[in-house]
Amino acid sequence: MEQLAAWQLVFCALVIVAAFAVRGTAGFGGGAVAVPLMALALPVQVVIPVVAVLNLLASIGHAARHRRKIFWREVAFTIPFTVLGVAAGVYLLGELDATLLRKGLGLFVVAYAVFAFVTATRPVRAPRAFLRPLGGVLSTAAGFLGALFGGAAGPLYAI
Repeated sequence: MEQLAAWQLVFCALVIVAAFAVRGTAGFGGGAVAVPLMALALPVQVVIPVVAVLNLLASIGHAARHRRKIFWREVAFTIPFTVLGVAAGVYLLGELDATLLRKGLGLFVVAYAVFAFVTATRPVRAPRAFLRPLGGVLSTAAGFLGALFGGAAGPLYAI
């Protein structure tokens, strides 16, 4: 394993502090901020697991603090779909070339920014009959994108 340069350690530490300041303030977004910035200094295959563990630890704190407000039946519904997406994302994370992953991450960030911009004033609304099937599809996509790119999958659950 190769050593990290001092600038990489300092840069990544500053990114993590900033990203989780965003998460602490907004309640989400740590991975969405940390992954693209850290990918400038480290391989995506290294960044994703690090950010995933940090997000998991932060989420445990949120869940413990707000456990009475969580709709556990909805969480139980999304788990199998999320696990399926995570399995596919982790597989591809290990198989794809770092350059291709970096380009995919860039495309994902741009596509998400466009989606957020377009829907900022007009939230996406699905007909009630499609909510359950859409929940399964979006949970799978969120698990996949979260495992492959380490962040910004939360809005897929919220939709």
